[in-house]
Amino acid sequence: MSAELFPPGVLAFNPGVVDLGAELLMAVRIDHGIPGDPHITATDIAFATSVDGLTWTADPTRPTIDRALAVDLLAAAEPHRDLDREVWRMYDPRLSVLDHPDGPLVMTTAVDTVHGLRAAVLGSADSGRSWKVVHLSMPDDRNIVLFPETIGGAWFRLDRPFNEYGGEPLGAGRYGIWCSRSPDLRHWGEHRFLLGVDDLGIGNSKLGPGSPPIRTARGWLCIVHAVEEHDDASGVVARGWESSWRRRYVAGAMLLDLDDPSLVLAACSEPVLEPVADHETAGFRNDVVFPTGAVVRPSPTGDELWLYYGAADTCVGLAVAAVEDVVDFVLDHDRCVGS
Repeated sequence: MSAELFPPGVLAFNPGVVDLGAELLMAVRIDHGIPGDPHITATDIAFATSVDGLTWTADPTRPTIDRALAVDLLAAAEPHRDLDREVWRMYDPRLSVLDHPDGPLVMTTAVDTVHGLRAAVLGSADSGRSWKVVHLSMPDDRNIVLFPETIGGAWFRLDRPFNEYGGEPLGAGRYGIWCSRSPDLRHWGEHRFLLGVDDLGIGNSKLGPGSPPIRTARGWLCIVHAVEEHDDASGVVARGWESSWRRRYVAGAMLLDLDDPSLVLAACSEPVLEPVADHETAGFRNDVVFPTGAVVRPSPTGDELWLYYGAADTCVGLAVAAVEDVVDFVLDHDRCVGS
């Protein structure tokens, strides 16, 4: 899927996808600007629907969350702040359906502000036609994903905080995955470090959550993203619209304990998805697959994982595999970092 579905957007990527029963719903990041120009002028979250998961139609009944609407939503949660001055944009949505009073549809997003990057949890009682902010994190955090059910009476989420300062001894610039829990989606604590970028060997810069976790008989299947950063000596030439771009994004996977998802059972030492196709290797930022939406769909041979991802920060791609095959792949390529 491309931005042609959402004019005048020039980029459509990093989608959240959820199965509502009668239809699939997608929330997708839309960037505005001029094709070929790395300077983005605005970022929205737009919505599309599909019956088969392949053909998508823009849905005007679900209002696009542009900057103005994002400010209004956030201002209701923090009325004492001048958020029209402080908020830049809301983006990179993930969708979940939860048995929660602020749902059942819940969306997590990143929010850029003048005080840092924050993560937001939004809830909707009318399938995305209106939203309210349930939680805003402290800076700097992003890429949060929610588990689809309570575990031991608590909600869980995965985070990727920013670690920019402190120098090499404190791991500056090397991002990892954390887990936290909440009694109500509003108050989060018991933060626990889960997995670092060096633990998998499929990246050297960042490791973060991808799509929301999926329950399997052998653990919570979590698709993650990993980033390899090249220097000028790497031989990387094709950089996309940004001449300074030197990164390659792949998708990995891990299994977490069903009863305590802060415990890693297995973590895959090989990517489950890499940028190979043309729409993944050339675009706004070349060599990027960024998994953000996942649904499980039945097939004659068993449940399939339909993984939706941002491709080259330009369009939306879809990869399909048997759920059991992905779990087997994780276990067959386990890095043995279980805690």
